[in-house]
Amino acid sequence: MIYDAVIAGGGTAGLYFALQLGKRGFKTLVLEKDPPDRVSRRLDIIHLPYSLYERFGIEAPKEGDGEFGKEFLYSRSRSAIDTYEKVNSNHVYAVHLPAFNARLANLARDAGAEIIYGARYKRLIRECSEIKGIVYEKDGAEYEAFGKLIADASGISSAVRRDIDSPYMETFEIGPLDQFYVMLKYVIYDDPANETLEPVSWPYYKTWIGPFHGKSGGIIGCGASTSFDYCKYMMEKFEGRIPRPSYKVDHFEYGSTPYTRTPYSFVADNFMALGDSAGLTNPMSGEGIEYHFEFIKETLDAVCKALEDNDTSVEKLWPVNVIYNRSVNAANQEIRASVVCLMKMNERENEYIFKKGIIFRSDDEPEPNTVKELIKGVLSGDFSLKALTDTASGLIKAGKIRRHYEKFPGSPVGYAAWAKKADELWQKAGKITDMDRPLEVSGS
Repeated sequence: MIYDAVIAGGGTAGLYFALQLGKRGFKTLVLEKDPPDRVSRRLDIIHLPYSLYERFGIEAPKEGDGEFGKEFLYSRSRSAIDTYEKVNSNHVYAVHLPAFNARLANLARDAGAEIIYGARYKRLIRECSEIKGIVYEKDGAEYEAFGKLIADASGISSAVRRDIDSPYMETFEIGPLDQFYVMLKYVIYDDPANETLEPVSWPYYKTWIGPFHGKSGGIIGCGASTSFDYCKYMMEKFEGRIPRPSYKVDHFEYGSTPYTRTPYSFVADNFMALGDSAGLTNPMSGEGIEYHFEFIKETLDAVCKALEDNDTSVEKLWPVNVIYNRSVNAANQEIRASVVCLMKMNERENEYIFKKGIIFRSDDEPEPNTVKELIKGVLSGDFSLKALTDTASGLIKAGKIRRHYEKFPGSPVGYAAWAKKADELWQKAGKITDMDRPLEVSGS
């Protein structure tokens, strides 16, 4: 049997892609390496915006359904030494990721998708160098699955993408320094009155607190690039500066997501990369699910047109690149590049930008004249001249990257020259790991 699409990976990206293709009437096979009870088990609690459910056609969770954890209407962020707080409307659900993923699997099946668990990708099937399918291993035996389109949703391993031999598909590894590490410390407070009831973040420390659902405690979380050691370092720095009420540790959870630029092209002949394998994550926080879904939603019509025309060549799939790179991804990659300069600020500078509503601003605050306020900060000694020049230079470089993505070539013909220029721009912009690594953990 030849499927319309064979998807390697049964996480949120692969299942949502299968669900959407199934709704359009396409026959889809999902191959997931883990058994059902081990999928999406890195972290239990994640936060998903209410808008995700509305925008992507998924029913929101309800209290008592096993997926629902808690619902929040606001988010709070605080400055480095806790002087200033910003409050923003932010309708968010705290949900249990394994249960959310299981619901996606049921929805995909209802739409006609077939899912095989315990099926580990081994290699591509090629005929005269053309991709025709996947060889996978299950219970010690090898099987073949053929499809018009092969999609890699295998996660950070990018198992299929890294096997592609095409001038239109990069095969770089998402290595240790290309990931965003998340450490969650679940705690029980000695005094139940100190229970955390709503999430609060301290961006300077890359740390936040949130409720420990069902218990009189909280979650102290940290998300940072480089390593789990750096997460631990930043969490300790946070608790040393912003003391928490006394507690006992219940348990830890660890996870990571890609934190690198996306491949310049998401498609090759009969192939498409999506989800973590395509580096599709929030450029500020590293969260991925909303960005996985958005990519699929934005590009679905182009993919379906190629399948309907029985032509999944790179030329036919190229609109996927054009649609996403010229709009959503141009903005995302600008933010990703700008984060590099924002990470260079010290405590005093962080306090100043909170005070003036620069970057971090409550909903009821007027937008400041950023240039004027930064210059005033330099004159008052609250913001260093170096920080100002670094920020200005970084934002200029990030803006050039955005404009370059907005000019992504309309066909594969101009891709090589465009990619060469993009390499030069990213080289100048740098990476967050160039400075997001304290001396105290530099040997880790």
